[in-house]
Amino acid sequence: MKVLFVAPRQNLPSVDEEIQNVLRSGLAVTPLLGDVRLPELMREIRSGHYDVLWFAAHGSAEGVQLSDQLLTAEELVPLVRDRFSLIVLNSCSSLLVAQLLQIEANVGVICTLMEVADRQAFITGSQFAAHLHETGNIITAYLASIPGRNRSYLFLPSLSPSPESLEAVMHKLEQLEVKFDRQRTWERKAAMVALALHPVSWVLIAWLMWRL
Repeated sequence: MKVLFVAPRQNLPSVDEEIQNVLRSGLAVTPLLGDVRLPELMREIRSGHYDVLWFAAHGSAEGVQLSDQLLTAEELVPLVRDRFSLIVLNSCSSLLVAQLLQIEANVGVICTLMEVADRQAFITGSQFAAHLHETGNIITAYLASIPGRNRSYLFLPSLSPSPESLEAVMHKLEQLEVKFDRQRTWERKAAMVALALHPVSWVLIAWLMWRL
């Protein structure tokens, strides 16, 4: 998966370790580090083709902190709409931002439910990157990386499945329909055989022949 990894320079002691682990995870990562401002982020989003947009930064219920200003949830929506498979908000108290992105930007989001300790954010982010590279599956990687007794992280899936997902669902439904059709056919045949072999059936046939 291709990842745009955004980590502005902030007073987060463990974020450097998260950066190193994400860069070494095996994922195809394009980092935006240090002095990260909105125009640079907008240019990279427009010019690149990514599966995941990942923020490792301070945040709140209003948005994500860049180097010079807060990127609000309302500002983030049009930047990411229909462009990514996943947004990772590894920042504090990002649930409200994630809900707006899920509803209005047609994207799945990993977010936080409360303030998260810097060390915990580093561990969870590092584990998620490693598992995402190993499995290529967002849900599997998420479940493998969340903390024990998890009360900090939440995954909100996209409300509008991708065409590939819909095609897979339709194919599965077609398989089930064929299976049920075959099952009904065998049930009808079995019922006919059972009826033919039942003693009462022979009595009824004999009586009909006698009447004729």
